[in-house]
Amino acid sequence: MIDRRTFLKATGLAVALRPSLAHAEEQLLRFGGSPQNLSTPLAWFDRLVTPTPVFFVRSHFGPPALDRARKVAIHGGVKTPLAFTAEELRASFPEVTVTAVLQCAGNGRSLHAPRVPGIQWDNGAMGQATFTGARLKDVLAKAVLDKDAAHVHFAGAD
Repeated sequence: MIDRRTFLKATGLAVALRPSLAHAEEQLLRFGGSPQNLSTPLAWFDRLVTPTPVFFVRSHFGPPALDRARKVAIHGGVKTPLAFTAEELRASFPEVTVTAVLQCAGNGRSLHAPRVPGIQWDNGAMGQATFTGARLKDVLAKAVLDKDAAHVHFAGAD
């Protein structure tokens, strides 16, 4: 059994160390109208992973409408060109989970002097998330890179 003093100290410590709930209702900060560009409030950077509802959004064209039959093509600079749907990628390669920072190249633009054009992001155009899927290294190994291949070019649906 613990004495009253130890109990009160432990309770105070537990309250002091709990995750902050004061900003739980804080919303993303909006830049303009459409397409959506939303900044994560700095108060959310007190944890390892940024919650999805407050993860920044950077969009030039709005969300793409993707067909489940859409394929990702790997070609040029490989011996074996490949194409996969998202489901085929999941079935063909081991699933790997990585926690990583995702940041817009314009993060902190509002702090530049002289001012530069574009959305005036403060420090909220970033977040840390957990991503799960096929490892690019494994996909490229299956395509068998040419010995002279030096770069990968990505073209998104958006």
